[in-house]
Amino acid sequence: MTKECTTHRCVFADLASGFAEAAEARDDVTFMRLDSAFNKLLLDACTNPFAAQAMRGIQGLSRRRYG
Repeated sequence: MTKECTTHRCVFADLASGFAEAAEARDDVTFMRLDSAFNKLLLDACTNPFAAQAMRGIQGLSRRRYG
């Protein structure tokens, strides 16, 4: 396992905790900020350029829906 993979795992775990806390507190703004950070981390962690391109398209739709 590479160092980047380990780092990504830690950040994903932190985001998961943040999502749970924001959902429990019904904090929509924090939840959306975490969602944006999650999407950016997915792109950073992705090693497949085709999957990354597909995710970029979905992010735009999410921003229009919730932003």
